Amino acid sequence: MSVGNDFIRLRCQQHFNVQLPELADYQQEGRDLAAYPEVLTTLTRLWPGEQAQAFMDRCIFRKAAPQTQAAFDLAACRDLLTLHALAEELALPMTAP
Repeated sequence: MSVGNDFIRLRCQQHFNVQLPELADYQQEGRDLAAYPEVLTTLTRLWPGEQAQAFMDRCIFRKAAPQTQAAFDLAACRDLLTLHALAEELALPMTAP
């Protein structure tokens, strides 16, 4: 692996609560969100309101994540990002066509 790729991976992990595989193993995304039942339980309880978005922010971003929380696998982080985008879309006011 080149130094540049490793640098980018480590910088990403500083800002996001994700454990990224090395570039050579990138296709091995790890566990999806279903492997984190406590997160799913909380998210289901809060969905789809602003509290769900705030909870996902705490899961996704390293600064907002509790220090004791282990980093998510890449697949789970992707699931969280997708759900976050969906929650944002649901929060937008509907406009008449």
